[in-house]
Amino acid sequence: MIRLLARLRRLFYSWLRVRTLGASVLAIDDDGKVLLVRHNYGPDVWLFPGGAVKRKESFKTAALREVGEELGVKLRADGTCELFGLYLLRRGNWQDYLALYVLRGWDLTPTSSWEIDRSGCFDLDALPPNTAQSIRRRLLEWEAKAPLSDEW
Repeated sequence: MIRLLARLRRLFYSWLRVRTLGASVLAIDDDGKVLLVRHNYGPDVWLFPGGAVKRKESFKTAALREVGEELGVKLRADGTCELFGLYLLRRGNWQDYLALYVLRGWDLTPTSSWEIDRSGCFDLDALPPNTAQSIRRRLLEWEAKAPLSDEW
């Protein structure tokens, strides 16, 4: 049911030609693994954690809020959250503008969220088979193995 509602929302936004703002996090743990999530809605793929930017909220604040709410991730005092890139994601008439932040130096206090089906930290060379192609491309860009793109 949640997946159906998510699909209907995308169709409605596309019909209205809505533009949305989002923030995602490429979180690298102390062992060099990347944190990925699988949502209870949308396609059954692994993604970076993230979500919508609220009114009067910066992209960075939204990124940190989303990983905190969805997963219980907290940036340590010695941690960093740096902008990696700004991207355009096109879905029909719907355009989503995404800011991607690289998060290092964080702690995880597991929490439950209705949005998240599963989460895990994965070696960059051993990602789950159903990791979204856009996530694989962003990781190659981050590793400087592919040119930077401005489209998600």
